[in-house]
Amino acid sequence: MATYDSIQTGNIHIDEGERKMKDLSPLAKDRLLYEPRYPQCFKNPEKVCLEFCDNTTFKDIDRPILESYFPNTINFPIMHVTNKVAKTDAINVGVVFCGRQSSGGHNIITGLFDYIHQMNPNSKLIGFIGGTSGLFEGSCVELTAEKLSLYRNTGGYDLLGRSADKISEDDYSRVVATCTKCNLNGLVLIGGAYTATDATLLTEFFLNTGVKTRVVVVPCDYSRDLKNHFIETTVGFDTYCRTVSQLIGNICTDSRSAAKYYHFIRLLGRSPSHVVLEAALQSHPNYAIISEEVAAKRMTLLQVINKIADVICERAKNGQNYGVVLIPEGLIKAISEFYYLLDEISANVEKGVTRDEIYSRLTPWSKALFDFLPDTIQQQIFNPPESRGNFQLHAISTEVMVGALVKQELARRQAEGTYSGKFDYQTHFLGYQARTSFPSLFDCDYAYSLGREAGALVQNELTGYCVTLRNLRDEPANWVPYAVPLLAMTTVEAKQGVYRPSIPESNVDMNDVPFQKFTQCRDAWAVKDDYCNPGAVQFGGAGSWNTTLSLQIEKHDYLKRIQKLREQLNAISQICLPGCDDMLVDSAIAATEGVVRQLEITKMRL
Repeated sequence: MATYDSIQTGNIHIDEGERKMKDLSPLAKDRLLYEPRYPQCFKNPEKVCLEFCDNTTFKDIDRPILESYFPNTINFPIMHVTNKVAKTDAINVGVVFCGRQSSGGHNIITGLFDYIHQMNPNSKLIGFIGGTSGLFEGSCVELTAEKLSLYRNTGGYDLLGRSADKISEDDYSRVVATCTKCNLNGLVLIGGAYTATDATLLTEFFLNTGVKTRVVVVPCDYSRDLKNHFIETTVGFDTYCRTVSQLIGNICTDSRSAAKYYHFIRLLGRSPSHVVLEAALQSHPNYAIISEEVAAKRMTLLQVINKIADVICERAKNGQNYGVVLIPEGLIKAISEFYYLLDEISANVEKGVTRDEIYSRLTPWSKALFDFLPDTIQQQIFNPPESRGNFQLHAISTEVMVGALVKQELARRQAEGTYSGKFDYQTHFLGYQARTSFPSLFDCDYAYSLGREAGALVQNELTGYCVTLRNLRDEPANWVPYAVPLLAMTTVEAKQGVYRPSIPESNVDMNDVPFQKFTQCRDAWAVKDDYCNPGAVQFGGAGSWNTTLSLQIEKHDYLKRIQKLREQLNAISQICLPGCDDMLVDSAIAATEGVVRQLEITKMRL
């Protein structure tokens, strides 16, 4: 088996003892001592069994395609933990950082390590160096208590590193070879929606080819892209949002202090705007763009610019020639005209058309938009795509584009005599500064708990599952674990005329409480200096046990509502047992027939 010594995977080079105790700050040393809290059901691994909880279903339109792709996993049920005697045989588990760096990733690994070694001291945890590249090449290291001792409760992925968030069909044979060489009982993939999609397909391949390795996913992504009915949040979202909210709060305070700049701040987050929404709720900027709202209202780029300019003009009437604007990473994909421009460029690139020739091949409307953009944005649009062929949204300086176009619009209004304020602006990109911070207490506990649960899934020989915890607003001891089949989160998407299974990125729900609260407050925030600085993430004292506002106020009762429905249906069955009065039976039939018809109509519309 490989060791840390002179292992190199891609551009990642990890040397023995990269972290040393003497190099750690006093805070870092203190964080190593924190003991994460976790659900009590995982306290004794010898009594952790996972058993049937409930079946799952799919959209009727998706089922035929999913059945063709996943004949082995199509009927996997939701599982829950029971306190029964479990297997305690030694197991070998591999772990890979797949998704982008997110605070708490190291605690997933320490939770997994502690669980399988508590279950059986002869168990082994194998870490793959450089993420998926290491998995493909078999570059790995056995993780020990000593190696992990300097990484507990710390940020970053530097324990193992990562590369590309992609495991394609062409890589399967190499993954099988690695799992076979390392004699892995389980393979734990740490990441978001992309990772979960790849794991779904990899699981089916393993089952088809008789590979014994079980595949388990841990939802870890600072952008919260894997939030859904089953997953309340992802590891890293809490820390990232609370860290950038402090930075935004600092900028808000500075803006009001100097009273002469507008600050355009772009935040990471892929296509969804969960990060911007949470940061807005915490810091109260003068304007925040939510990509999902832009897409739902079919707003053009010019309309977005005009909205911001309107706020600036209104504030100028009160002598407030300063302010803060939040911009999501995924804004340009939410603007339909921009999306079509990117799509046209992508299609031409795939055909091998040179960069110089692409412009001449653009449609008139896409060419007009391209000409409207600042020169820097025109250049960045042609950056090489990500490993999955997507545009590198994080590499496009949307904040520079918005700032420049707002300045242009205000100059036009000033020439017309409809704006008389002063406008100077600064741009900021808050991305890499925050995603590897020391994890918050919540992320420490949450990540560690999910790591222990991942160990339990491998122990119980489950494959094709994602670990989840419900009731996250409560104390960690009361969190409720479920193992949810990856297929239960899978839909079918059409891409270039081909239907493929995919676990979609989670968008902001505009009907849920966080967005509704934002819409209730934003008009006041636009004209008032209602800035809020939540301060830095705390590890003791006031605010240390806080979670994101989104998690505190949004709806998380999907499975509870299903359980309530089951209880009501069961109550009807108990009332209408053989021997009951005819009137009860007729009343129940009349009532349920109408409900069934309405549900069938609603289902067809979804």
